[in-house]
Amino acid sequence: MPAALTATGLSIEDLDTIEARNQANAKQLFGATANVTGSSLLAKLISLISASEADLQELAQAVYNASFPTTAGGVALRALCQIGGVTAKDATRSTASVDITATAPGTVPQGAVIVLQPTGERFATQAAVIFAAPGTSPVNVQAIVAGAVAVPASSLTTFEDGALDAAYTSDNPLSGATGTDDESDEDLRNRFFASYHLPGTSSGDGLLSELLQVDGVTFAKVYNNDTGATIATQENQPGHSVFCLVTGGTDNDVAQAIWASKALGIEAYGGTTPTTGTATKNDGTTVSVPFDRPTATQVHVEITFSNATGDAATVKQAIADYAATLNPGDDVIELALLCAGLEALDSKADGFDMTAKIDTNPVPAATGNLVMAFNELATIATADVDVLGL
Repeated sequence: MPAALTATGLSIEDLDTIEARNQANAKQLFGATANVTGSSLLAKLISLISASEADLQELAQAVYNASFPTTAGGVALRALCQIGGVTAKDATRSTASVDITATAPGTVPQGAVIVLQPTGERFATQAAVIFAAPGTSPVNVQAIVAGAVAVPASSLTTFEDGALDAAYTSDNPLSGATGTDDESDEDLRNRFFASYHLPGTSSGDGLLSELLQVDGVTFAKVYNNDTGATIATQENQPGHSVFCLVTGGTDNDVAQAIWASKALGIEAYGGTTPTTGTATKNDGTTVSVPFDRPTATQVHVEITFSNATGDAATVKQAIADYAATLNPGDDVIELALLCAGLEALDSKADGFDMTAKIDTNPVPAATGNLVMAFNELATIATADVDVLGL
């Protein structure tokens, strides 16, 4: 049966089925003795026609699939989501702060390129740095190409221009802020379907969906207290309230999303140290809306190896990369941290062992998992990791 659009969807044939059908049609037209296989002229003509028909059917299938969010991808999915009011999130650029040191008066121009070591991504200074005398001055830099480029501490050390590199030194003492890649089809699709929890229809799912649409928001969680009692473990969240925990986005944009979506009569609560944004009502007046930003908690790690070889800096970066995957409220899991360190090793010998201490104390003493509060975000930089035994 040729390709057909039925009540169950579009069905197409594979190449073998198309060729068999065309062979049968040829025999009906030219007679049962027609040579439709092998190297005959008719067989070759059938093969050519069948291949073209298979290509057309596959194209029809692709066009059909591009009509539905569940099967569309790329540009087609972005267009479909845009119709539904959901815009794909474009990639953002990594940023960092760099200290530039001069030994003589001079100027580092805006747009000077510093090359990330050792991977080679290019970062541009966001302002000119003028030295009237020898000294050190900070300047912000931004990746020239958007994407999730990690910027470890002390990795922006080389000017692309040889003359600048000879006259100035650069260094980023702290890790930079990693940019983001273009939103994946899967993540965009999930946001699109989540958006159908319409604003105002619930103080939980609908509000969360609205927050995730806010430009720049990278994480959101809604704690809904639909009882009349206070929840002490959530910073005394009062009854009949929503406690929104959000990273990213401007304060006013987040406040507007909360105000637009929370149910009438439900209080917006921001904890004991709330962040407050301003939302605009339909009548043009404004209202202050509290919510919460996660508290960053610096975590220190001491990891000790026995009978192993590897680079301590690589282990530190692996543990920092693990920490970068944590969301607010996520505990620091000892096993996951050890696995990150293990994968960074070069080799292990008989008698290999490894242990970790994880603590908020600069001299770690605690073992086991480190528990975070629901609105606490664990951060681990490479400088927070001590590696022993390598």
